[in-house]
Amino acid sequence: SDMKSDDDRREQFLTHLSGCELPLRAFICGALAAVSEREDLFQEVVYTLWRTYDRYDGARPFLPWAMGVAVRRTKEEYRRSSRRPGLAAAGRRPDQGAILPD
Repeated sequence: SDMKSDDDRREQFLTHLSGCELPLRAFICGALAAVSEREDLFQEVVYTLWRTYDRYDGARPFLPWAMGVAVRRTKEEYRRSSRRPGLAAAGRRPDQGAILPD
């Protein structure tokens, strides 16, 4: 019956995720200018949601919890990308030392 509960858990997670995929993707699209990084970040958010799903309180709406995870992962991505030359210089984060034209 562990197998059944794992299947139920997976099914429940996928149901929750399908109900909030569009708002999550919209948030990520608005947060990241680099199109190539959006899908990677979305996949990281989904992985984090799945890995931490046991912490989700099923009595509460899923979307706010998922968005909280997305916000944290996005902030982590900003910190990581600010250390890589090119992304900041491309104007993603002028506050992170980008060289701006005169």
